[in-house]
Amino acid sequence: MRKFLLTGVAIVALHGAPATAQQAVTCVNCSTLVQQLLDYARQLDQLVQETTTAEQEILNTLRLPGTVYRDLTGDIAQLTGITSQANMLVGFSGQMLTNLSSDHGYPLGNISNWHQQISDESSGIALGLKTAATSINALTTALTNDAATLSQLQSQALVGSGRQQSLQTLAGLSASMAQSMQKLSQVMVTAAQGQMTYQTGQQDYNYMVRTVSDHDLEVSWVNEGAAVVDLGLPQ
Repeated sequence: MRKFLLTGVAIVALHGAPATAQQAVTCVNCSTLVQQLLDYARQLDQLVQETTTAEQEILNTLRLPGTVYRDLTGDIAQLTGITSQANMLVGFSGQMLTNLSSDHGYPLGNISNWHQQISDESSGIALGLKTAATSINALTTALTNDAATLSQLQSQALVGSGRQQSLQTLAGLSASMAQSMQKLSQVMVTAAQGQMTYQTGQQDYNYMVRTVSDHDLEVSWVNEGAAVVDLGLPQ
C-alpha cells in the first residue's frame, strides 16, 4: 500500500502538470509541491494503519465466547452446611470436650445417667462420621461436573481468538481450579472432624468408665473400713 502511494505521488509530480507548465523553463514551486504530496501520502498510510489497528481491537473486543465457566459457590456452600451439622464445639461433641477439659476430673456430677452418656457419645460419633461420609459423597459427584467444566474451558482456550476472549477463558480456568481446591479443602476438614469426633468419643468413654470405677472402688474401700470400725478391734 505504501509503495503504491509513493509511486503515485512520483507520477503526479512528474506528469500531472499541464503541458504548458511542463514547457516552463523553471518551476520554482516543484520541490514544495512534491514534499506536500509525500506528506499527504505518509498521512494516508498512517491513517490506513490506524484504521487496521482499530478494526483489530474491535474484533478482539467482540469475539467473546459463550463462556462455559460454572460458578461453584453453591457447591461450596452445600459442603459448608454439611460440615456445620457436626460442629465439634456444640452438641454432643462439645459436651464431651467440656467433660475432658474439666480441671477436677471427669464431672460425674453433671451426668444424671452415665448409661445415657454412653448413648450420647455414640450419637455424637455417628453424626460426625455420617457428616464426613455425606461430604465425601457430595464431592465425588461434584468432581465429575468439575472435570467436564475444566475440559470444556481447556478446549475453549485452544480455539480462542482475540485478547478479550483469551483473558476471559484464563479467568474461568483460574476460578474453576481455585473453587475446586476450596471444595476439596472443605471435605478434608469434614473428614478430619469426623475422625476427631470418634477419638473424642473414645476418650470420653474411657475417662468416664475409669472415673466411675475409681469412684465405686473408693466407696467400697470406705464401706469396708467403716465395717471394720463397727466390728471393733479384737482385744
